[in-house]
Amino acid sequence: MLADLADRYDLGLVSNNYDSVVRFVVEHHGLDAFDLVRGRAPGVRGFYRRKPDPQALLKSSETDTSPTDRSQYG
Repeated sequence: MLADLADRYDLGLVSNNYDSVVRFVVEHHGLDAFDLVRGRAPGVRGFYRRKPDPQALLKSSETDTSPTDRSQYG
């Protein structure tokens, strides 16, 4: 299903987990359909960026696409 979506759309994965953990899971499970993979920063800075902090979603929306061409699912 992800491969079919990736053929038609640019896909991103955004998580409030640490970036290194998110990237490990994506690589470990072979989830290469994602064009963007983003998690929170390590250490104290990232600790304060936990839910419900919207920083990761806000940063992921800084793309070249129009807001009308984007969707976010939680």
